[in-house]
Amino acid sequence: MRRFKSDRVSLLQGVCRGSLFQKSKSPEHLINRCDGLGGGVSKVNSIFSPEGVRGTANRDPLTASGVVKLAMAAIAHMVRDHDGVTVVVGRDTRLSGGMLEQALAAGFMAVGARVKLLGPVPYGAVALETRVSCASLGVMVSGGDEMYSINGLAFVNAEGRPIRAAEQAAIEAGLADGDHEMGISSAELGSIDVHPAPTAAYDAALRALLPPGIGLDGMRVVLDGAHGAACAIAPTLLRSLGAEVVELGCQPNGRNINRGVGVEAPWTLQDAVTAHRADVGVAIGGDGQRALVVDETGELAEPDELFAVIAAFARDHGHLTRPAAVGCDKANIGLERWLQANGLGLIRTSAEPPHLPHTLWTSDCGLAASTSGHYILRDHVPVADGLMAALVALARLAEARCPASTLLHPFEMVPQHEVYVPADPAVLELDATRGVIARVRAALGASGRLLVAPALANSHVRVVIEADDGGRVDALISQLVAGLRSAMGRDRAKPPNPALR
Repeated sequence: MRRFKSDRVSLLQGVCRGSLFQKSKSPEHLINRCDGLGGGVSKVNSIFSPEGVRGTANRDPLTASGVVKLAMAAIAHMVRDHDGVTVVVGRDTRLSGGMLEQALAAGFMAVGARVKLLGPVPYGAVALETRVSCASLGVMVSGGDEMYSINGLAFVNAEGRPIRAAEQAAIEAGLADGDHEMGISSAELGSIDVHPAPTAAYDAALRALLPPGIGLDGMRVVLDGAHGAACAIAPTLLRSLGAEVVELGCQPNGRNINRGVGVEAPWTLQDAVTAHRADVGVAIGGDGQRALVVDETGELAEPDELFAVIAAFARDHGHLTRPAAVGCDKANIGLERWLQANGLGLIRTSAEPPHLPHTLWTSDCGLAASTSGHYILRDHVPVADGLMAALVALARLAEARCPASTLLHPFEMVPQHEVYVPADPAVLELDATRGVIARVRAALGASGRLLVAPALANSHVRVVIEADDGGRVDALISQLVAGLRSAMGRDRAKPPNPALR
């Protein structure tokens, strides 16, 4: 049995229906830009995307020589005191990871930094080691949930948090100006050390999540490591806590990361759970950031359902700094109602990667989650961490002593549709547009939710509609789209960019 409740509708590319774990086909993915948080600039040709630097390995900008220069620029433009600088570098299991790791190390060493190499570890381990070791900077070498030919660089600051757009822009400006050579003499070169216990701090932080007396004894767990960054530590950790672990996607060879396994291929985990008569199944993303969980019947827990499970655990065990959690603007209204019924508020923010951690820290909340399967418990691991999320779900299951199918579906997901309308976002300022939005919102009332906002692609408007009566959603979408097109016609708006049609 498989449950995929989310509907995504694009007027650009037809109807795309399926799991929330399918890749979004939204126009944002057709451009590469630097997000505008923190006063940074947005530009189409930036080497930085919201995920960091991402591209084909051994092609610009992810060549060995390019990464050496990028490392030098990062130190020159992000670190104020260049004396005693330490940088933490980790990677996933991609074939190109070793090359990019060594290129980073060479660049950092050339400007006098001490480099701590962690080897293949989850992104969360890099962020946490950066924070606890008082390093100046951390870098995770990973292409996330892409195939092995794609790689990337994700930078974190001294607190272990993703760097902001202003810092990305400063690095890029230094690259463009060639202003990253620091005149270091041979006597002032840095050093490169291989960390003897690369996941010690990370392992301790995860174990600290478990309440006293709670273990995983007798629980049969199918673990899908995506042949990625978490496939070494995750089975060992779960077995040490008493679980019987069936390994899936835990034999990396440099080329098989995310291939038919991991969070982008949930059906593999679903089939394995039922085949092995497991109590539960968990999958971790290629870089260790995302998680999904499957119950004993093979049914997938939607990300918002897992969010509710983690929120309840965090509330009950004192991991929330205030009675609220941060979610993205697509978080299901069913989740919001469930949180409210359980004494928790929901603070919504953009689904783009930089916004979630930024809002988490500025709102002084302890928990944040996205509909793509990212979960952050900031006092334990400062970035999204899939193994942390999976471990919390397993601990909650051990506490509840009930089937996973009872625990993992705590509320009914409200039918949701997402639409990208080719339109100049300026149309949202027109009285005619405001009028049609007000009419649709009034028609929904308390039984649904409407979000209308500019998409990152400048020639599109993004619409999210939810309604308890899913049959009404199509009609309301048609009404809203017709209103937008009518308003555009009256305003003689420019047609959308042909490249994005």
